[in-house]
Amino acid sequence: METGPDSERTKKIPITNQFTDSSGTTYNVGKLLGQGVEGQTFLGTVVKLGKNADPRLQVGSEVAVKQQSIGGSGNDAQKREDLKMEMEILAREGSFFGSGEVPFNDKTYLLMAIPVIKGKTLRDRLYEIDDAEMDQKNSYKGRRDVSAQDKASWSYQILRDYAAQHMLGIHHVDEKPDNILVTDDGKVKVIDFGNSYLRDRYEEHPKGFQSPGPLYSAPENYDDTMDAKDRRCTIRASEYAIGIMIASIWTDKVYERDADLHASPGNDALGARKLLEGIIGPNGVKPPDMPDDLFSIIRHLTAVNPTMRPESIVDADGLRSSSNPILQQIVQAHDRLEAATKEIVTSHKVADFREMAKANGKGALENFNVQVQSGTQPPNPLADFEKLQDYMDKLRAIEFEYANTLPARKNQIARLEKAYGDVLNEMMNSGNPHFVKIAQTAQTLDAKPTQKMQQVMKDFKKVAPEVIQEGCKKASLEGEVYLRLNNILQNNKDPSSLRMEIAKLYTQVLALRDLDKENKHQYKPVIAHLNKMLTKLDNARTLEARQLQGLPPPAQVQQKVRARLIRSYLRRARSFIKALQIVEHDPIKRVQMARELASKIQQQSSGTASSAKGTQPTSSLGAVSIGSLQTMLIEDAKPEKKQDENLNPLSLGPPSHLMRFSSSAQQPSSFRAQTPQVEMRIPIPTMISALRHLEPRMPVISGAVLTNIAQALQNQIGTVLTPQTKRALDSVEEESKPKDKKQKTLGS
Repeated sequence: METGPDSERTKKIPITNQFTDSSGTTYNVGKLLGQGVEGQTFLGTVVKLGKNADPRLQVGSEVAVKQQSIGGSGNDAQKREDLKMEMEILAREGSFFGSGEVPFNDKTYLLMAIPVIKGKTLRDRLYEIDDAEMDQKNSYKGRRDVSAQDKASWSYQILRDYAAQHMLGIHHVDEKPDNILVTDDGKVKVIDFGNSYLRDRYEEHPKGFQSPGPLYSAPENYDDTMDAKDRRCTIRASEYAIGIMIASIWTDKVYERDADLHASPGNDALGARKLLEGIIGPNGVKPPDMPDDLFSIIRHLTAVNPTMRPESIVDADGLRSSSNPILQQIVQAHDRLEAATKEIVTSHKVADFREMAKANGKGALENFNVQVQSGTQPPNPLADFEKLQDYMDKLRAIEFEYANTLPARKNQIARLEKAYGDVLNEMMNSGNPHFVKIAQTAQTLDAKPTQKMQQVMKDFKKVAPEVIQEGCKKASLEGEVYLRLNNILQNNKDPSSLRMEIAKLYTQVLALRDLDKENKHQYKPVIAHLNKMLTKLDNARTLEARQLQGLPPPAQVQQKVRARLIRSYLRRARSFIKALQIVEHDPIKRVQMARELASKIQQQSSGTASSAKGTQPTSSLGAVSIGSLQTMLIEDAKPEKKQDENLNPLSLGPPSHLMRFSSSAQQPSSFRAQTPQVEMRIPIPTMISALRHLEPRMPVISGAVLTNIAQALQNQIGTVLTPQTKRALDSVEEESKPKDKKQKTLGS
């Protein structure tokens, strides 16, 4: 692997000519495409596909490779955390293929492979700009001639892209024309997620207020009289920026040059919007070539009072009533996601938690019933644990500040010692005998303040399991989780806030489980239930947002959804399994049943093959080929391995219904080449019936595919028979052949 000659030239050439991401996909890194403050972007090419490579990639595919320094020897924790979030956002949004770290000199560099999008920014599409002009205001020479059709198309697509991001819990916060890319064929793509954050993980931006600049910022964040710490990155502030950006497309002025920030003293944002008052002001008039729905939408989004703006883009005036296809897609995706969220809410049933409590004994069930009937939350494991965590967090913060305070700063030391004493007083008044005992011991301890705090935290860890066990005797863990979850589902309608609150509860239960190791098994059903809810919500958001953007679902979600479908079809095929069990002692009848079912598929496929030609896939999962279908069946059939409990909220867990399939050397070569040779077994009718159920739900499977499968299965039937059974079957078939050659039996 070649590297650049020195670190000074890494701004113009890549630090390496090749890197491999975590999926095993290898990329060549070539010429420089662009350069920003944080790093550079180079043109890359896929030279080798990894086992779990993004399905959109092929050998020879072009990608953009972003190169950024993580820090000296890779020890810059904050920079690494920021880049980790950016990669997660890009992955959610569908603009991420993989990444790899490469050491170079005394630094570590992160290389990210993302899609190549060839086009110009919206700013460059709207204005004639002289890049050689040093003064930015003077660099704008005038407006470009843009057709009304293009302006409308760009406006609608901007709304769609941001609506999809909000569905995914992504808050861009830097909405401006520089971060909108318009391709030569008119497609719009939001770019630059460096300042973005995840709304389902943080209630506010982790870095504080981030501004797209006064030209596009909401007025509530640019009042000169307000304290900087009171400025907030909110969805309503972003809606304002989106509305201003779309309005600037339709004005005949050069907004970024002609807007006067000082036109409204004390608020630069209000000053800038005066240039657009003719459109978005109280007496604004719709430009002649602007569609009516867009006029209503941007006026609602750009209301000066944030409470007058919609809660989400889909609620903007004129959007739901519009006949525009793109706006209708936004409405439909939003409504489907809302329906999926409601389904998650309605699936929350007290009976499920009662069964969990029942499994933990009669006492646990009685506590559960009492707690749920009262609807109150008495002293319980979660509340005690939260209190314990709160004490520990306070002590850690005091200890850290105390250790970094110079002895000469007596006032600061006195303040920290008082804060330490306040924590001990809280513990004394907590009513929990364990906390009281720890506080009393700490008060009599003869040691330095930092040593006292460390000893208190050690004592906390020792008594934590006892605190939890005693809480379980007073109340029910299942009842507590049920009541909290009930409250979360009733008070959080937005998918992002809903997910964040469920994830918090999930994390708390995991922490309890880790401390209460003796009763670890009691937490498993509750954890699995919360995991299932998070998974359903994540998959619903991802599938709807990707469909809205015109992108395929992520490979991971796509594979899991397909696996779930196949498992559901197998459950529907139990009648065939029962039938096989009845005649299992008779191998001839068993094989005859299998051949009969295979023949039915062949007959059905003769009509499906012709109708499938020239038909676009109607399923959001995309086309299913013979190789991918067979791979899905086999991958889903792998024997379940005993493993530790899955703690990842994004995971669906191991398959609950396993298939076993017998690979055969006598399969057709075209079929065999696409099928991994895995030694598995499955009753033939089970597999056939699963495929028969699969076909109506996925019309993209062509008749030719079904024919190929049926033929392969027919070949397998002969290989699993003993010679004696094969001869017996042949003799039965020979005797059953009709004398009239024009007639055919079902098994022929």
